[in-house]
Amino acid sequence: MNATSVRAAMTKMTLVSLTAAFLFIAAPFTSKANNNKEKEKVAAAALNAKQVSVQYTGTLEGNILFRVKFDNPTAQKFSLIVKNHLGDVLYSGQFTDADFNKVVSFVSDDEDEMTPNFIIRIGSQQISQSFSVNRSTEIEEQLVVTKL
Repeated sequence: MNATSVRAAMTKMTLVSLTAAFLFIAAPFTSKANNNKEKEKVAAAALNAKQVSVQYTGTLEGNILFRVKFDNPTAQKFSLIVKNHLGDVLYSGQFTDADFNKVVSFVSDDEDEMTPNFIIRIGSQQISQSFSVNRSTEIEEQLVVTKL
């Protein structure tokens, strides 16, 4: 072998060694960067009470109505669960809406009081809001048209 081919082989071997060493050293940093992104996603997905709004909106044809809103900016899959006072599941559904806004209607039965519990759940996190609606009190709703 001549001196030129030995130098070329040494240069090539040095370049391959440096590239391998760089990849070996950089791999843990790439892994940490991915873990931080995962943690940021989880932190961004953390539920807070300000994202959930459940409001009693009245009655319609004997049914009791509630409006459920959930601000879900990451459009994550979540569950809406409605339970009665005994813990029985009355409704359960999964959604991915970013701006969830639905009306939940309960058929009026003969009970004097209704106590639904609304639960928004993402993974192991959940927000719960309970209501007590007394049906023995009559509510009169009026609509006045002021302009045609």
